[in-house]
Amino acid sequence: MAVMALLPTLILLLLGEGGVRIWFASSHLRVYQASALWQLARGVVHRPPTGGRTVLFEPLARSDPLLGYVCRPGVHEILIDRGSAQLRFRATIGDDGFRITGPPRRFPPSTPRLWLMGCSYTWGFGVSDEETFAWILQRDLDGFRVENLSCNGYGTTQGWLLMRAAFERRRPVPALAVIVYNLFHLERNVAAADYIRALNGAGEAFGKSGAFYPQARLEGGALRVVPIPLFQPLHPVAMAPPASPVDTTIALFRDMRRMADQMHTRLLVAFQSGPDDDPVIAFARRTGLPVVDIRVNIAARGGALYSNLPFDSHPNALAHQSYAAALYAKIRSIVH
Repeated sequence: MAVMALLPTLILLLLGEGGVRIWFASSHLRVYQASALWQLARGVVHRPPTGGRTVLFEPLARSDPLLGYVCRPGVHEILIDRGSAQLRFRATIGDDGFRITGPPRRFPPSTPRLWLMGCSYTWGFGVSDEETFAWILQRDLDGFRVENLSCNGYGTTQGWLLMRAAFERRRPVPALAVIVYNLFHLERNVAAADYIRALNGAGEAFGKSGAFYPQARLEGGALRVVPIPLFQPLHPVAMAPPASPVDTTIALFRDMRRMADQMHTRLLVAFQSGPDDDPVIAFARRTGLPVVDIRVNIAARGGALYSNLPFDSHPNALAHQSYAAALYAKIRSIVH
């Protein structure tokens, strides 16, 4: 079924701080119901804990030759149904495959670009367009063109690929690039076998899409990024034990800084989740890379304060407001 063949890029699992991160999108309102989700190793995907269901609309994602997958342009309605209550939100995707950050407008060519590179916490799973911190920043930072270059399931490696594309002048060069970092990105950055298995776990329902996941590797101390095909038998490269996820992520940070310096791009790390002694954040601070701590306590009040529980454990609108406020203050302090 052609529609089902697009599903691979739509079930993107975040393996930290909340377990399941599942993303689905639509515009034609053809409804697919999944009252029983796939059972995968390590309990990555499970039935909704409240006995409800996730309603999946017609998936609209696409493979991408640079990043492995991006969103398909359109206005997507997402619904999480927990029986007595529902969470519905809207995500609008631009022609570039990324979520919009404001109403349609024409930016003068000279407008400096501000990139936000992160995962579903930045993309804004569970909140509507105008509630994302990317939208709030665009509203408040009128002198910038804010671009939310994030997607569900991404880590730091996709940000490195975007920076390399700008470095090679295949994308416009940003004035400011923000790496939005979470501890659970470490496993993604090396495309750990368990993570790829989780993505592949839905099997025949996905078919072939051409999607891949970029794997960062250290070979003889040199950084290399290779594509791992998704929704096929596990690729031999993914089976090989990766180098330390911490060392590899630090190598990604180091090389992104090198490219940023040569492009005269300011690079900023937004610390979104993780422990105080996170080794990657410690590296950034030790080497003088600007870091802004935007963390909120997702677990506060049983998750009711800053997450979308009981529907979903992603950050809610209040968390996005907090992210935006912390980032706004830091950005203003380094660009003026």
